Amino acid sequence: MMNNYEDPIQFNLQKSTKEIELTYSRLTEICQGGPEVGHLTINGVKMSGLFGGPAIIDGHYVYIPLFVNKVIGQGFKLAVIDASTLEVRKFGPIKSLIFLDCIENNKLLFFENIDKAVKRCFELQKLHSI
Repeated sequence: MMNNYEDPIQFNLQKSTKEIELTYSRLTEICQGGPEVGHLTINGVKMSGLFGGPAIIDGHYVYIPLFVNKVIGQGFKLAVIDASTLEVRKFGPIKSLIFLDCIENNKLLFFENIDKAVKRCFELQKLHSI
């Protein structure tokens, strides 16, 4: 679960468990007052791409918003990183914001806006069976 004070604008730059050490660096706002994205290192290995926060670590998986910048617009997709292989898989459509909340009943809960008015979920079984 996220700390109550973490949000996509201000979140912990380092998180660790027994298996995973996650560090953000070189953060920048994607627009004034908007979410921050930056480089991500997992267990000393720099990951490709720009990632938002906050991230959720569960077992050997990292759930994290991945910043996508396309010709038709920018936004976030959910990224699931297997920390044992460093494989990054992307899920779902591009959203203007993915504000991860918690894992509950085999579902990854998130909000699509900063004020937590629109709640959505990804089913973990589907994320790991693809």
